[in-house]
Amino acid sequence: MVQRRYKDITMKDHKELPGDLISPVVKPNEVRQRMRKLENALHSASEAIREAREEYQYLVYGVGDKTKSKH
Repeated sequence: MVQRRYKDITMKDHKELPGDLISPVVKPNEVRQRMRKLENALHSASEAIREAREEYQYLVYGVGDKTKSKH
């Protein structure tokens, strides 16, 4: 297996991946569709992590966003 190094690559558009990173068997339309799905999943995960962090801080330290309603 060839190890790829992308540390030095600066991507101008975060939605564009280097061409050799995507499998050649995946068609461009499918790449776009799956990239949107991946972006949505990452956004959902980010929101879940943020919410979990807030709940943890409230439960452990008793501090949190006072504008939110308490359960």
